[in-house]
Amino acid sequence: MARYTCDWARKLNRFTISVGQVIDNATSVVFASQDTALQGTKDFRLQWWGTIANYTIGGPYFWTGKGFGINLADDDGFQPNADHSLRAPHNAHVEILARMGVPGLVLWVLLQVAFGAALLRAGLAAGRVGAAEWTARFAWVFVYWLAMIVNMSFDPYLEGPQGGIWFWAIFGFGLVLLEAWRRTEADAGARMRAIAPVHG
Repeated sequence: MARYTCDWARKLNRFTISVGQVIDNATSVVFASQDTALQGTKDFRLQWWGTIANYTIGGPYFWTGKGFGINLADDDGFQPNADHSLRAPHNAHVEILARMGVPGLVLWVLLQVAFGAALLRAGLAAGRVGAAEWTARFAWVFVYWLAMIVNMSFDPYLEGPQGGIWFWAIFGFGLVLLEAWRRTEADAGARMRAIAPVHG
């Protein structure tokens, strides 16, 4: 029994440390960190993101970006690894700006805003007519999509299968759900019109 309790105490201690690390990571995004490693990472990313903004928004790559084949870390002068394994900044939105230019970023933002707004609008419409299951479905997709959007703001999330596949799977599922809801609404409207009394 004592050994079992000890094992749980060790696991709880590791969990506490990991929660503290998460809090430190989150607060370092907005505030200066006492942890030199966190602050160094933050400064490195901000400098790189600023360089990308300079050569796209205010530079020669405004319309086209640098393309998808290039190693951005090498080309931008921010490669810290001898094996050149770092390819892109840890922010999918900034990477889209770097690779596709300002028009690509605008299209990306419009796509995501339109998708999120469509989910919210459909969820509210379902709530108004008392379709709780539909509201829950839209809320589930919206929360997962939003979490992925936030995650890719600090991580090369879209570059790997563990992120890219799931992001586009959730996106596709959301589109299917929106279309299914549209048809459900249309069918309900048709039934209501069919049973409505005809006034002469």
